[in-house]
Amino acid sequence: MIRFIAIFIFIAVVVSMTTLPASANDKKRSGDKATDSPLSFVYVCAEEQDPVLRLACYDKNVAALRVAEQKQEIVAVDAVAAKKIKREAFGFNLPSLGKIGFPKIGGDKKLDSVILKVKSIRTKGYKHTITLENGQVWKEIGGHQKRLPKGDLTAIIKSKSLGSFMLNLSNGNYTSPAMRVRRVK
Repeated sequence: MIRFIAIFIFIAVVVSMTTLPASANDKKRSGDKATDSPLSFVYVCAEEQDPVLRLACYDKNVAALRVAEQKQEIVAVDAVAAKKIKREAFGFNLPSLGKIGFPKIGGDKKLDSVILKVKSIRTKGYKHTITLENGQVWKEIGGHQKRLPKGDLTAIIKSKSLGSFMLNLSNGNYTSPAMRVRRVK
């Protein structure tokens, strides 16, 4: 009798393993908002009533999730890392982060300006190329600055209309007039 129950449970687990991914795909096609997540195939397991089948579902889908994460098909990003990514992307002409599936962070307020330390400034002709400590590189595109502050510099970059950016350099005592810049790296 016990052997019969064990065989029955084994068959039920095997059958559920082959049919659950199909049922998860069917639910995903239905347009349900809860299934829009890349983790929806794991969430489906919570709906399973039988504890043995639920555990088998979780084991299978968590293993698939681990493989997808190792292949970098799925990337987990916490809120702190997401804010850092958003800050580092400042200045690039990217699509709205929400449109590419990036989670909303703190109301998803648009970043209008950043203040970063300057690593180096190169001058070619009268045009300046400013490299910041976080690796961003900004190039002056309009006019030319004759006088730049000396010493330990901070860059204040502000977003302006039509996707343009203005950059001021400050050493704490003197702030340069704004120069029109474009992010190149």
